[in-house]
Amino acid sequence: MSVAGLAISSIAWPAEEDAAALDLIAEAGFTGIELAPGKAFGPWDAIELANVRATAASLAARGLPVVALQAILFGVPGAKLFGTADEQAALARHLRLVARIAGACGGVPCVFGAPAARDPGDLSEDDAISHAASVFAGLAPDFAAEGASLAFEANPREYGCRFVTHTDKAVALVRRVDAGGLGVQIDAGTMMINNEPPGWLAGAAQYAVHCHASVPHLVPVAPYGAAHAPLAKALRAAGYRGWVSVEMRAVPDWRAAVRAAAPAMRAVWL
Repeated sequence: MSVAGLAISSIAWPAEEDAAALDLIAEAGFTGIELAPGKAFGPWDAIELANVRATAASLAARGLPVVALQAILFGVPGAKLFGTADEQAALARHLRLVARIAGACGGVPCVFGAPAARDPGDLSEDDAISHAASVFAGLAPDFAAEGASLAFEANPREYGCRFVTHTDKAVALVRRVDAGGLGVQIDAGTMMINNEPPGWLAGAAQYAVHCHASVPHLVPVAPYGAAHAPLAKALRAAGYRGWVSVEMRAVPDWRAAVRAAAPAMRAVWL
């Protein structure tokens, strides 16, 4: 058995190139797409679920179903996992909106990265974990009700993250909450930066709801097939059957980067 398929995140090309990019990624062999809502649907306060449903249906008709959402806190100031009561309330309100958007896309994982929004300040690690578990336990039912999940992602210190910087810690947090609607986001780039052993994925797979085929700093992925190979093998062996999505930032020659990414990552992850 293998994973569900290989998708690509829409951050891999400039917004003004969406039409050309959709043709290109389908031709390249990608079979799903991961969207950044602010890029795909416009300003957060103007997003209409009917438009989200129509966009998702149009993409699916092109053979590119929406398989995940990312950048779910981009352009949302004042929403924090830790901080003032108002900042925490703002995060909860926004994530409940994200859950509804995910439901309109068909019920998909929503990647929670956002290092700046999860800075624990002076809290001890134990207190920070306890607080985060309480917050996510309260939000998980909203995602589960939409057939979606909040996918918590470990972010390395190199990205400025101070809370849950390694994959095993993300697994521990999700295991502690133990609720439908909350899962683990596997990020290959994070594992590479941290030099995390592929063996960790044996314990992570049962909680994993999505996976990014990425490399440090989100540069084009095609040259890194050999580095991904042990991670991909370990994740499949552990029973992961979800989607794998190529995540890389747009570069000047984004077309070449996308064309090269598809065969390189298909050979490794599928």
